[in-house]
Amino acid sequence: MGHKIVIINGSPRNGSATSKVVKFILQVLEELKADYYLIDFENIQLPQFNDRQEPAEVANLHKKVNAAGGFIICTPEYHGSVSGALKNFLDYCSIEDFEGKPAAMVSVASGHGIYALTSLQMIMRNLHAWTLPLSVAVGHVESKFSGDNLTDKKIAGRLQLICKELIRFAEIFGENKFTHY
Repeated sequence: MGHKIVIINGSPRNGSATSKVVKFILQVLEELKADYYLIDFENIQLPQFNDRQEPAEVANLHKKVNAAGGFIICTPEYHGSVSGALKNFLDYCSIEDFEGKPAAMVSVASGHGIYALTSLQMIMRNLHAWTLPLSVAVGHVESKFSGDNLTDKKIAGRLQLICKELIRFAEIFGENKFTHY
């Protein structure tokens, strides 16, 4: 597996349900022997976006994003959209960061999680990422876990599938640079 996958945990909350989903995804990627890097907003606090200056920590994240062959982006659903931490980071990004790269999206919510997923898909399409047709909404998340363990086999299967699909598309896209222009 030659193309690095960047996983983005868009939750700023320690021990969040989104972080539990991300841990499951990381286990799947380990089993698939994928090369990956985690950007975890549980441990990163970026200053509010300001288009006049780019902080050093953002420049460092840009290097990781630019080296990526694909993305798995996970977000909690806050008030029907993505987390502010994730949106703030994506505001620092540009089309050049994501153009022609595949992206899988996962939302996590106490409700259904569809609104955050839809918002994230629109954002990533505007950044010219190739969004995978299959996305995963981990709705009613409190019923999907026992402690830190994902117990819902249907959700586990979907998460495994998007990991496999993302790796497959990263390999295809890495060999053939797809752009919108």
